[in-house]
Amino acid sequence: MTPSRSFYDPELTPEARMDRMRKEMFFLRRTIIDLVPEEFRKVIDPPYDLSQKDSFQWTLRTAQRVIELTAPDAHGNAACPLCGDVPRYTGVGYSYPAGLKRHLLGTHQSQLCPVMYAADGLRRVHHREAYPGDYGPYGCD
Repeated sequence: MTPSRSFYDPELTPEARMDRMRKEMFFLRRTIIDLVPEEFRKVIDPPYDLSQKDSFQWTLRTAQRVIELTAPDAHGNAACPLCGDVPRYTGVGYSYPAGLKRHLLGTHQSQLCPVMYAADGLRRVHHREAYPGDYGPYGCD
């Protein structure tokens, strides 16, 4: 007799499936952050002990610190130091500091930096654990 699929991969309840997906997302986000150069990793890795007010301001302050650590080239442009992205229309780097800030935050129709998105996801997870009332029944993920 051959074991069925349910023997190897038992059917999960929707809650258990969501918990497993949240755990996988957490590890994927951690991996992305761990691949960033150390000087930037220290800046974008969200702390666990943010107050409720600081949690909402974390993304803006973090983007500003990343910009401060980034050196523009001779023409005033800079590639994203986190993901290495440059604007598709120029291919030389974001204007420094305004264009880089737009990329890091995903504002002004700029493509959002995937590394900042992952870091903000970790921040949301920490915030959800500390302040569960700020989210609906399905949480932030």
